[in-house]
Amino acid sequence: MHIEKQMCNCSQGAGSSCQGAGKTGPVFFAHCTLTTVPCKQLQVFIYKILNVTIIPMSPEVLEVIKKVHELFKEKGVTLSVAESCTGGLISHYLTTLPGASSFFVAGITSYAESAKKDILGVSPDAILRHGVVSGEVAKEMAERVCLLAKTEFSISTTGNLGPDVLEGKEKGLVYIAASKAGKTVLRELRLKGGREENKEDAALSALRLLIEFAQGQ
Repeated sequence: MHIEKQMCNCSQGAGSSCQGAGKTGPVFFAHCTLTTVPCKQLQVFIYKILNVTIIPMSPEVLEVIKKVHELFKEKGVTLSVAESCTGGLISHYLTTLPGASSFFVAGITSYAESAKKDILGVSPDAILRHGVVSGEVAKEMAERVCLLAKTEFSISTTGNLGPDVLEGKEKGLVYIAASKAGKTVLRELRLKGGREENKEDAALSALRLLIEFAQGQ
């Protein structure tokens, strides 16, 4: 699990095994982990007790991030991201590892409908006809951010993470797209988890789609 640099009450130094709250301190907690705890929910609960902010980062996510870094550095190409439902999580993932600046140019979180139209330049007609949760909008988001950032590749996400129905579309319906030079691939996801889990799954699926798409170019 990846831990953001935070303060904890543990009396031991950074990098040691935290023994829990109530100790004297404080010290930076950047490298203190509970990797031996098998249950993610239990890990979250323990960190809440310790009063630290966590960003879960599974080995699976790290492996995908590393693959994107390796692929784009090897190809010498650039990437931009347009996110809606994932709220900037893809950009966060990409910049978790050092060296992202060599290929990652820009990330736009166009969460509101107005941002999709006014910042990205998504067609109001596409939104009117299909809604923001649609493959058509995901496609335009990917293509527009690619043009705006002047990158070789781009990816986008838009969808309904839940818990309520949005535009008459069920919770967990997400569209992801990857684009390069006018060629765009689109994928529909039907996610079944809670809101946070769906967000993470959508971000990870978008990065996997990017890898698949970039490897074929």
